[in-house]
Amino acid sequence: MKKTVSAVLVAALAISLLVSCGGNKEDGQKTNTVEKYSFFALDTDCSLTVYEKTEGLAEIAADEVASVNNFFENGKNIYIAEKGETLSLTESRYALLKKGVEIYGFTSGAFDMTIAPVSYLWNIPDSKTPPAAEEISLMLSYVGSDRLEFNDEEHSVTFKSFGGIDIGGIAKGYAGNAAVDALKKAGCNAGVLSLGGNVVVWGEKPDGGDFTVAVKSPLNADFASEYLGTIRCRDVSVVTSGTYERFFEYEGERYHHIIDPSTGYPAETDVLSATVVSKDGAYADALATAFVVLGYEKSSAYIEAAIEKGYIEGAVLVNTRCRVSVFGDIDFELTSGDFVKDE
Repeated sequence: MKKTVSAVLVAALAISLLVSCGGNKEDGQKTNTVEKYSFFALDTDCSLTVYEKTEGLAEIAADEVASVNNFFENGKNIYIAEKGETLSLTESRYALLKKGVEIYGFTSGAFDMTIAPVSYLWNIPDSKTPPAAEEISLMLSYVGSDRLEFNDEEHSVTFKSFGGIDIGGIAKGYAGNAAVDALKKAGCNAGVLSLGGNVVVWGEKPDGGDFTVAVKSPLNADFASEYLGTIRCRDVSVVTSGTYERFFEYEGERYHHIIDPSTGYPAETDVLSATVVSKDGAYADALATAFVVLGYEKSSAYIEAAIEKGYIEGAVLVNTRCRVSVFGDIDFELTSGDFVKDE
């Protein structure tokens, strides 16, 4: 995959999520040099912001993130398998699939990596027409994480029937944490890594304060300057999933990329976007997807349960009535006048 790396000084990140970092003379803080590196991986414009000039940091992050494109032996992050086929994985990648199945069980199937045969069929956003109902029904019959057999000793997964695995709903969260771990080992103690709608912050700003992550408005998907609000945080992943960015339109209908594993069709949901804050990016990624699929009412109960189990710190849901609900102990401030925050 094409990868470019450049180092520049920046005041803000103008991507799916905006992260404010560094000092500002106007508010009396010490001005600090901020190094920003940009690269392309996982079909996403990515950026890394750090507070030190160390050679090779961009390459470390880019290589770690890009490696997820080669998650499986076929060099992709989606795998279609025949009955009885066995995948051998590294320990960390095996652990990710186990984590995905864990969230499958926790969400009663709202997140399901074995959606692969169906998502491959839809091929959103590249496709311009929906698949035939008969094709969807057939591929859906091969979906279900209980069709996977795990071998903890050999770090392998065997398919009990024809099927597949699509890590698209969990890959960026995994990649973000893996990249930050590698950066920490290289001596980078604080920074911001943004992978489109997934942001990881670690350490603290030079002034000792938290980072501010600005969440994009689901009503303004085409305008990076429009934001829903901000979350002040440190040492967490902030992941947003929504129906507003990847889609195609056919005969007046919009088909977005978040497939409901129970129907095989794009989820019919009253959640415009779900933002999840977690110390574990993979959990945040998978659960953000599931909360969109589940809809507002069901998600509210699952979010509380996820907080209690320690999967996440909190979440922000935006529904189709432009109401914003905040869950958990997170510091969220609504800044857009297009929405109303529930008290």
